[in-house]
Amino acid sequence: MVLKGLRFKGENDWGDGIIYEPQHGGQYSLFISMNGKNTLHLRGYLGISIFGRTEIWTRAK
Repeated sequence: MVLKGLRFKGENDWGDGIIYEPQHGGQYSLFISMNGKNTLHLRGYLGISIFGRTEIWTRAK
């Protein structure tokens, strides 16, 4: 399981989740926002969101 525990926050946002990063074996807090119907912005962070990284996932065709 890569993503777990996400809760709907309203509009196109989910938060309070966990993301597992298999390359380093770490778990990070997670916030996701949906930008359009084919794009997710995932923000993984430790502690507070400013200390994190955003990835953009696009739906495969």
